Amino acid sequence: MTQNNILSNPFRTASKPFGGLDDIPFPSVDAEAAIKLLFECLPYRQTPLSNYNDLAAIAGVEEIWIKDETQRMGLGSFKALGAAYVIAHEAANAPDTNLETSLIGQTFVTASAGNHGLSLAAGAKTFGAKAVIY
Repeated sequence: MTQNNILSNPFRTASKPFGGLDDIPFPSVDAEAAIKLLFECLPYRQTPLSNYNDLAAIAGVEEIWIKDETQRMGLGSFKALGAAYVIAHEAANAPDTNLETSLIGQTFVTASAGNHGLSLAAGAKTFGAKAVIY
């Protein structure tokens, strides 16, 4: 089993030129808390595993399992969870306990039209917020 090391970003506590970054949730190392929060997101569903015995035989191994991420939150990528998780965290801590409407009136902005932008847009839509993608 591999050893996981948690590294600290020395710039995280340094002066923040843009301000307002202190409220951003620190990356969680509590997998159960993250999973619980993601399951509260309506479009989130666990992705299936498929056994590829034919490929395993060609590769000369006993078995190969492939996790199909193409349907994850309708975004087609496992990378598309980060921004949605942060937005879900914000929604879970909002005064409105109805997650679908908890972030109405808020706007999330990113300068990424890739996986991060997709995640931000999906997270915002899930919780009633708006998204601006540059």
